Amino acid sequence: RIWIIEPFKRLRVVYHGFLRNRLSNDSNNNIEYVQFRFIWNAASNSLIKSPQDYTTNLLADDISREEWKDQEWLELMGDQKGYEQYGAFIGYIGGAQFPAETPLHVPGFRKRYYGTSDTYCLDRDICLYVTARDGTLFCIGAKRFKWGCKNLRYGTVYFGNGNLFAIKENDIFLEYQGADEIVPKTLTAHFSVDGKDLKCVIHINPKTIIQFENKFQDGWIRKQGLANCVVNGEDAKGIISFWYQTQNSEDKVRIQTIVKPSHSKNYLPPENFVLPFTDPLSTKIALTGGKGASLSLLTAIQTNDFIVPAGFVILSNALNKLLEENKNIKRALEQLEHACFGKSDRNIGDCCEEVTSLLAKEPVPRDIANEIIKNLNLPSKNGTPEVKWAVRSSGTIEDSEEFSTAGQNATYLGCQTEEEILEAVPRCWASLFTFQSVHYRRNHGLPIVTDMAVIVQKMVPSDTSGVIFTCHPSTSDMSQMVITSNYGLGESVVSGQADPDTYILSKTWDDKISILSKQKGSKKVKVVMAHKGTKVTEIDPESEGEWSLSSEQALTLGKVGLHIEKTFGSPRDIEWSFCEGQLYILQSRPVTTLNSWTDFELTHEYDTPVVGPDFAYTKANVGEVKPGAETVLSHDLVTTTINNSFTNLNKVKAKAIITSHHNCLMDIINTLLSRTEEDISMGVRACELAVFGHYAINEKMHNMAKKIFGTKKTYQLIPEMLTLFKNTDATVAETEQIAKNLEIIIDNNDSCETILKKIKEALKIIETVTDRYCHISRVNVFYQAIVFSVLTNNKTDINDEVFQDIVLILSISANIISATIPKQLELIAKTIKKENISEEFVNIDPKLGLEWLGNKSPTVKSLLSNFLDIHGHRVYKEFELAERSWKEDPSRLISMIQANCRKQTTHEKTKENLTVDETLNKLQTLKSYPKRIILKYFINKCIKSMLDREKTKCDVIMVIDKLKRAIRTLSTRMVRNGHLPHDHLIFHLSLYEIEKIIKKENIALVAKATRRKKLYPQWNDLKFPEIVWGVPEPLKKKSLLELLSSHREGVSVKGTPVYPGDAVARACVIKSIDNIDHLKNGDILITYSTDIGWSPYFPMLSGIVTEIGGLISHGAVVAREYGLPCIVGVENATEMFKTGDKILLSGKEGIISLLNDSNNTE
Repeated sequence: RIWIIEPFKRLRVVYHGFLRNRLSNDSNNNIEYVQFRFIWNAASNSLIKSPQDYTTNLLADDISREEWKDQEWLELMGDQKGYEQYGAFIGYIGGAQFPAETPLHVPGFRKRYYGTSDTYCLDRDICLYVTARDGTLFCIGAKRFKWGCKNLRYGTVYFGNGNLFAIKENDIFLEYQGADEIVPKTLTAHFSVDGKDLKCVIHINPKTIIQFENKFQDGWIRKQGLANCVVNGEDAKGIISFWYQTQNSEDKVRIQTIVKPSHSKNYLPPENFVLPFTDPLSTKIALTGGKGASLSLLTAIQTNDFIVPAGFVILSNALNKLLEENKNIKRALEQLEHACFGKSDRNIGDCCEEVTSLLAKEPVPRDIANEIIKNLNLPSKNGTPEVKWAVRSSGTIEDSEEFSTAGQNATYLGCQTEEEILEAVPRCWASLFTFQSVHYRRNHGLPIVTDMAVIVQKMVPSDTSGVIFTCHPSTSDMSQMVITSNYGLGESVVSGQADPDTYILSKTWDDKISILSKQKGSKKVKVVMAHKGTKVTEIDPESEGEWSLSSEQALTLGKVGLHIEKTFGSPRDIEWSFCEGQLYILQSRPVTTLNSWTDFELTHEYDTPVVGPDFAYTKANVGEVKPGAETVLSHDLVTTTINNSFTNLNKVKAKAIITSHHNCLMDIINTLLSRTEEDISMGVRACELAVFGHYAINEKMHNMAKKIFGTKKTYQLIPEMLTLFKNTDATVAETEQIAKNLEIIIDNNDSCETILKKIKEALKIIETVTDRYCHISRVNVFYQAIVFSVLTNNKTDINDEVFQDIVLILSISANIISATIPKQLELIAKTIKKENISEEFVNIDPKLGLEWLGNKSPTVKSLLSNFLDIHGHRVYKEFELAERSWKEDPSRLISMIQANCRKQTTHEKTKENLTVDETLNKLQTLKSYPKRIILKYFINKCIKSMLDREKTKCDVIMVIDKLKRAIRTLSTRMVRNGHLPHDHLIFHLSLYEIEKIIKKENIALVAKATRRKKLYPQWNDLKFPEIVWGVPEPLKKKSLLELLSSHREGVSVKGTPVYPGDAVARACVIKSIDNIDHLKNGDILITYSTDIGWSPYFPMLSGIVTEIGGLISHGAVVAREYGLPCIVGVENATEMFKTGDKILLSGKEGIISLLNDSNNTE
């Protein structure tokens, strides 16, 4: 499947299935299970639109070779239109040939066309895609239309500096290359673009040639292979494709699938409130909910392999009718919404309890009750009902691919009489508003008040029941199916009451099913029908030791599961039962984990494409400005704005600041070396010292830059320097005025859409301010380069004496803004000490500190107010939108002042402040008087430009702070409107995603933002080498095995892994939910088992361990949805570990290990 994450920027590609390995010599037709997950990120925002952006000279040359008259030439190019874009696939691949998931970062190219398909309009096509080490990517070729141009050449080139061009010439002619379906071993292509001539020699490896065929009537053959290329003397890699039209008489049979459940409301609502499963309207999810629609579709399958127990659905309009007629319930629901949206101070749990109590006691309206009774037709014998019914909730948002809502709402089993059924229905409705159900919807951005249908279905007195996943629920392996089973009803399996038997089936590409492995569970108890309802009974010892499901039944289940999977068109989670040898299918829902976002995908979602291995990146400098990780919204607004400003200044479209693992790094080639001279210049050395503080740029980087940018003479840079130096004073003054004048005025009645529009408009002004900051920063760099050049006589080899002189010059006191802040804070601390209130002040809660100081000392209050007026928009990580400024959150500032006050002594400044003349006198390498005059002039210019740079940076932070406040207003408004559960989630969403949520076009993004927020601390802790080549990788921490080996004496046990990931945290052992108050944020929960009552606490956890349970037990299902590392089946875990132990949980290995016991935890 392919998802558009953000148009023209980002796609997500996920595949689980079977592929033919054309390069393998194995048997079984070389068909293997493969899974891959990729994020496709665009290398730039530039597109080549076809054909309007193609070079007219090339098109004209091709058209001129054809015969045409009047306007017929327009038809010679066909009607295909579209666009082409370069980027990279970032993700991993796994499967039979991959013992572990293999990460990949591959430069890529994509085409998107509309119009007549190639199958119908083309006769031939040659296409070559090449990637070179210097980041040059190109796609060139030629195609022949059936009724048009016989050799239409095309091509685009992406350069390592981010520039994208259509080619002006290429010499690929179809009649000479690859004719008669024969692929040549070597061919040469010449093409020109942007004033450059390129020659590509292609050596095709015949062993890699793969042939694809389309055997429909209008068929084709594609021969595709890998190629070693030489582009202008440099090695490169490529893929070449030869496409030929064929004519076939064979016509394949396409797979028939049933119509999927419909979310559409474009139908006439029924007048009645109850529909049987067999009614076509029962497939409408808005009427019958997820379970109801699924059962209706299952019932429609014509087969003798299984039976779907009969039943009917009480439609969602029944609940709506009840709510409309009951003012008390309606009022209680309004209060619940107000509590959830922060419009009232009422406790959400109390509101939930009030609603559920009112609903559960409310009788079913008489007209609805009559319809229910009419559909029951309760048969009786001697006055005793023989049929028992299951009454289940069927929410309109549950059992979907995005939301399973596993166990959130109520089910009542074993109902016999009309009274029992009519009592169960309102209790199902009431379960929609229990705290855990409301908590789930609120945290996933779903409506608090939503629709619900209720299913009433005949129960089967099962001998054996359970669940089958048609793909592995933990690994998503499509070649495996997993069955869990136990005696009696399936409730013991899905609720985790028993440790079930587990069967893993093997599924081949041609639908052959076999048993791969079996694992016997302890079982111990089962759920069976009772005279009234159901009951839990112990399994007799003899049966406990037997398999609850025969091998024959397991294989039957596999075949039926495969049938249902193909019918629905996706892997399924199916509830089943056997009764007297007959198979019953009770429910089918999508496997929600199949396409759920993995931690890897979320970590690399915003990674910048690396288009060549010889690009170098650094955390230096950018790590000071943007330390740690950045939130998604900061990336989308702040980093993107900075990159746009660099592009505007440098005319280089490649991103100056790249992103990897949500951390920012600088592209050394495209920033520091974008103006390349034949040798490394003093300008480069000046930048190098400013960024690294030492030599870091080497000949490899310099040569790479020369390949991309070519070389320039120093005199060629003079016009640019003169332009930069012009009117800098006016630029600084104007920038300050623009920053001060920016106001994002938000009225109380502004909608979320209106606020978002105002934020977008403000971004244009913020980019203007950032442009000017980048401009002034470059002026400062140029002046530094001139100073260094004068000092060194333009020699780039800097010895120790010269280096010391440079340091001395840079240390001249310029009284820059960033240096004055600590001084002012220290002055405030001194004043507090002087007024003898410091001892009391240091113990004050920082949140109350500002008010306390205001009451205690007018002098300090004045100093602090003045400080906040000038510097209140500053803060640590000030480019990060999630960080509140000092003015918004003075407690951070108070904490700093308290730290200052705790110091026993205050050290006076000892640094010697030298004037420019005094500094010149101290220079070791300054010998000539003329040089002294020149140096003095440019040192003063350098100091002035440094002050200007600080001023404009302060202006940038000022406008970013105004942006922060507008975003916080928007987030508050979104919470009050029910779009977000918490205001801080907005920082973990992109602007595009925020717009989607406001328009209610993709509410699943709220859950995605929650996952990002949870992973953010991990991203924030990552460290990178000073310089990285190619794809950035953070420095590795101690591996799991290293951690284990360093604690050989500790307890280490193994269980069943159900969700991967590692966690090191405090253990919290809870044997009863009554002791839940012992749980702390970030704990790893160790307990016997969990049920729905534990759900609200899962967001607090780092991981979970249970003593019993299977792959579909409550703990496992919810852990997977929250992305928590989870292990089940860890026998005696609650006895082996204690609360307070520091433990390591490996969700992938299924290991839990003691690192420090509770008596020795740091």
